[in-house]
Amino acid sequence: MTCVVGTIFSLIFSVDLTHVSLSEHDAQLELFLEGRLDEYKGKLNDPKHLSLYERMSGRHGEYDPKWALNILKEVEKALDDTNRSEGR
Repeated sequence: MTCVVGTIFSLIFSVDLTHVSLSEHDAQLELFLEGRLDEYKGKLNDPKHLSLYERMSGRHGEYDPKWALNILKEVEKALDDTNRSEGR
């Protein structure tokens, strides 16, 4: 009986983290700690990486495949603006 219960819990709550880097987890954790989790739109919100529970309940954020690239562009732009204002 315990095996059956364990199997059911595993099917419902297990996530597939294949091809998800630790940097994705770090990005999500940083935004969570800053209270801005709704801004995270990375791979961990991709439906193929969600548990059955998250898919059925809708307890996940929006997924944007180019989210990380957009963040990098914003950081590069901010660095360029800072360098220009400092006269470099």
